[in-house]
Amino acid sequence: MRQPRVTGPASEIKELDRLCTCCERPLKNKVAWLEKDVRSNRYTDDGSIPEEHSQGWFPFGLTCARRALEPKP
Repeated sequence: MRQPRVTGPASEIKELDRLCTCCERPLKNKVAWLEKDVRSNRYTDDGSIPEEHSQGWFPFGLTCARRALEPKP
């Protein structure tokens, strides 16, 4: 499993919004930011999604981010 590229401290997120997008557990330390593609409902962290197809960037815990970035069959 590869590590997410875009990370930052959870403290930069408002406390009420400091939850993992995947599992909804509180984020405490490092956060991975993943961008969602509305065409495929998949997440990426490489910034390759055209603006008109991006649903935005979402915070994930590192374990959930690694799972979300795994290639889908």
